[in-house]
Amino acid sequence: MNTISTNDLPMDRRQRRSRAALGEALLALIAEKGFADLTVEEIANRANITRRTFYAHFANKHELLWATVETVFDRLADDLTRLDADSLLVNGKPLTYPVFKHVEENAPLYRVMLSEDGSIHFILRLLAYLSQLSFEKHAPLRQMARHISVEPTFTAHFLAGALVNLIVWWLERDL
Repeated sequence: MNTISTNDLPMDRRQRRSRAALGEALLALIAEKGFADLTVEEIANRANITRRTFYAHFANKHELLWATVETVFDRLADDLTRLDADSLLVNGKPLTYPVFKHVEENAPLYRVMLSEDGSIHFILRLLAYLSQLSFEKHAPLRQMARHISVEPTFTAHFLAGALVNLIVWWLERDL
């Protein structure tokens, strides 16, 4: 029986495998010990790769964290393409439903990352991402409005901040 070694795989497939292993290792370690004291070496060891391989993919643990989470958020954003412009519902549910579902499924991660022991880098990236998504998804409202007295980007940032604050509140009360 022939087996394929990692060295025989095309480079992009090996890279995807390494990135996935790093993301899984990071999430497991965050749940175990938090994020602040976590080292690149610990992440690489858990993923069974070298630090050199880690740095071939990511500059630091913050970049790895965001890349891991952003992939999921991009999938969630794709799901929101079925937005009904009249009701602003997706499959009969509010825009925030898939976000809360995702947070519920990954509660240990968000409990750490949105706490005082979390990462300001993560929180700022999350806010920027959600602001942009809010701006894009609320375009139908802007098109229907005759007069908008508040800058739409201001509203998008406000909504993103409110959503993150609500998520923190929800997590503190055990979902």
